[in-house]
Amino acid sequence: MSPILQTLDQYPNLYREFSSEDFDYYGINDETLCPLCKLDHDDEEGIDGMYKSGSYFIKCEQHEIEITA
Repeated sequence: MSPILQTLDQYPNLYREFSSEDFDYYGINDETLCPLCKLDHDDEEGIDGMYKSGSYFIKCEQHEIEITA
């Protein structure tokens, strides 16, 4: 399973906004807190996904977690 699908499966209150060459961008469904830090982000602040050191990570402004190694 791809890291993007794993992320969406593990965090159902996220949705994929778009991807660029270096990052994947996720939005947080309305009326839910950030699944990473449990805080309420502004509409402009979503979650970024990226490969780093052979692993896939997602991060918000407060917290970062590893999805796959």
